Amino acid sequence: MLGRKFLLALAIALPLVGCAPAAAPAPREVLLTEDFNGENDGRYALNYTDFARWTVTAGSVDLVGRPPYDDFLPKAQRLYVDLDGTSKAAGTLRSKARFDLLPGTYRLAFKLAGTPRPNQPPNTVIVSVGGAFRETITLRSYAPLKPYMRTFRVRSHERANLAFEHLGGDDYGIFIDDIRLERL
Repeated sequence: MLGRKFLLALAIALPLVGCAPAAAPAPREVLLTEDFNGENDGRYALNYTDFARWTVTAGSVDLVGRPPYDDFLPKAQRLYVDLDGTSKAAGTLRSKARFDLLPGTYRLAFKLAGTPRPNQPPNTVIVSVGGAFRETITLRSYAPLKPYMRTFRVRSHERANLAFEHLGGDDYGIFIDDIRLERL
C-alpha cells in the first residue's frame, strides 16, 4: 500500500513531468519616445524642420519653450512643438520611422495644450498610426496641457508612421509634447 506522503508527492510531480515552464509575458516594446528637448541644441526655432525623428510633411511647425518663445506652458515642460507654425499653413508632423506593427495591443501617449491666445477658434489635430489608429482631437484656446493615453489593437501586420496633422492655418496651433508609442 502506498503511503499518503508518497501519493501527495506523486500528485504534485506528475503534472510537471514533460511540461515546459510557463512562458513569461513578452516585455513591453517601446517603439518611440519623444520630448523634443534635444532638438536644435535646446533652442527654439520657428518653422523648424530639422527634427531627428520627425518629418514635417505639410505646412510648418514651431519648436518653442525657450526665450523668447517660452511663456506658453510651464517652464518645466522645456521644448515642445506648436503644430501650426508661422507660415499660415498648419503642419503635419510624421515620424521618420515606419513601425513594424505586429498583431497585438499598443499604447500611444502624448500631451496636448490649446493655444494660449484670446479670441481664437478651437484647433483640431488628427492623430494616426497608419490604418491601425486614428482620432480627431479639438481643443479650445487656453486648454491646459493634458496627457492623452490611447490603447488600440492591431489585427494584421502593418508598417506605419505615427502622424499628427493639424488642421487650420492661422499660426496659433495646438502644442504637443512627451510622445510615447509602445507595444504592450
